[in-house]
Amino acid sequence: MILGCERHNFTRKALFHSTNFGEGIDPYGSYYSNGNFFAWLGPNQGAGRIDFTGECATYLQVWVSSLYGLTAEGYWNGIPLASASVPSNLNTGEMERLRIDAPFGTCFTYVILHDTGNYWLIDDLSTDAGDVPNSRPPVIVVPGLMGSKLRNNDSCANTDEEIWVAVEKILDEDDYSNDSHLNHLLLAENGINAASDCDHIYEAGVVDSIPLFNLFEVDFYEPLIEYLDNTANFDVHVFAYDWRKDLTQTALLLDNEINSVLSSTGASQVNIVAHSLGGLLARYYVTSNPDRAMKVEQIISLGTPYLGAPKSLKTLRIGDSVVAFDELGTVGLLNSSTVKQIAQNFPAMYQTLPSFHYYNIYGAFFKLHSVPFNWEQTQALIQGDHNQSLTIAGEAFHTDAMDDWGSVSLPVAYRLIVGSGVENTPGVFHEIFATDWQTGKTIIKYDIIPTNGDGTVPLHSGDLQGNGHDYSGDATIWYAHDVDHLDLVKESYILEFVGAILSTPPSIPNFTHGDLDDSPNPPVESALYKGPKDTFDNYSLHGDTVPPTPPEMGDLPFEVNGGQIAAFGDVNLHVYDAAGNHTGLVEGEDRM
Repeated sequence: MILGCERHNFTRKALFHSTNFGEGIDPYGSYYSNGNFFAWLGPNQGAGRIDFTGECATYLQVWVSSLYGLTAEGYWNGIPLASASVPSNLNTGEMERLRIDAPFGTCFTYVILHDTGNYWLIDDLSTDAGDVPNSRPPVIVVPGLMGSKLRNNDSCANTDEEIWVAVEKILDEDDYSNDSHLNHLLLAENGINAASDCDHIYEAGVVDSIPLFNLFEVDFYEPLIEYLDNTANFDVHVFAYDWRKDLTQTALLLDNEINSVLSSTGASQVNIVAHSLGGLLARYYVTSNPDRAMKVEQIISLGTPYLGAPKSLKTLRIGDSVVAFDELGTVGLLNSSTVKQIAQNFPAMYQTLPSFHYYNIYGAFFKLHSVPFNWEQTQALIQGDHNQSLTIAGEAFHTDAMDDWGSVSLPVAYRLIVGSGVENTPGVFHEIFATDWQTGKTIIKYDIIPTNGDGTVPLHSGDLQGNGHDYSGDATIWYAHDVDHLDLVKESYILEFVGAILSTPPSIPNFTHGDLDDSPNPPVESALYKGPKDTFDNYSLHGDTVPPTPPEMGDLPFEVNGGQIAAFGDVNLHVYDAAGNHTGLVEGEDRM
């Protein structure tokens, strides 16, 4: 079987635009390709030239399937600088890596690839040449909970000001626990209207970073956007949204954004990079309508609680403080009582409660006086103490298409990056009624029983499998070790990996297996991968359509080391390890 295309003079502007693409029928066919940016020049051309017409390249790398071997020769304006070769590898089912590097301080203006015959195929071409057009789909970044700025057009006060994140208001508070300006975020019981007729909340961009005290900034989504836009050179768009609202309605706005991007760029699909709650929104978007799914090539999610998270239950029950961390200290942005108040009529909070599928995997996620509640008891508790209609709607949100990915077939490639190994991830929320010894009143004390995860999202809510269940369908999953929930969008090796995934098409449409006369219609134009030179180095069998796993990540979850001790009431607690090391109260002093 011959895989063929017309004669090429490769240029930066029209790289790999051909009339015939092919892929080996099986891993041990005569010629084998991964399907990413590949072409073959035979049988009447034995050489191909790649010109870097914008900026020169310090390296060029290809993977090769050939009958006679292949040689790369690099030139600076006609002056030969370097060459490299690989031997024949026909019928091996694998590809050989051919890389040519310019001598230090120089670069290539063009590279010629040739063999001693006419039968060779190249794949996964990568380079660091500047001004290389990226014909990969545009990227839409979807932030998570509290990841979009919100402004309020107050029709009563005739003001328009930022409500979230209003750092200057927070830092100007004599007592930040007041948080009075955040009352504008309150929703009516229907979860749709503002609690006050005066308030008109609208999104105002993504929370990229937060300046504190004019001393330092706390990064949120800026590292991710900066890397994808300026380092990896993708066409990046950011979808900011009101993260309080019902995700089924927000999906309508996401559809408008995607249609606008497709119209303005001329692309036929987009890629989505979603963090946390944004991953739930992206999942609902593609499962709710087949026409929507056709607009998305792949979704990369980072730390998404697909099956929900007990932390949302904790927020409804007692609230949750929100703080910004930096090496210079900790600054409170919200206090628990404010968060609890806002959360009660906040539809997305109920959509992130643990679902029935979560219960199948983990079992009880709520305890009262050490007694675990079953699913029905937990639902009755939430409906009785909180917003009943939003509780019911929140569970309905987790249909089989949302929670059981094997139940639906989508033309969308799913890539999940899941955090594991963080020891303080809430797994079970435990309430205990106690008597305040000063007032004599009944108070609620609570405990968080941890599980494996990223500090916010439990491991198996992110990877959709456990306890004999696997709801993940055909998603490809990687695990990050000991990376906190927010840091998943800031860790450099994760950002580089996301860029490599985006650069790698899940498949090449319209390709054909067959002879020279078997030509697809219309032709396919593939992209040039531009990124780290070792992205494709670790392929052993060059058949997967995903880059190799970074050494800092794993294909299996990372375990949590350590344990937890909880004490309620007045106790003297002393802990000793096997070596006799002690932690606890210092004798005669009220300190550890």
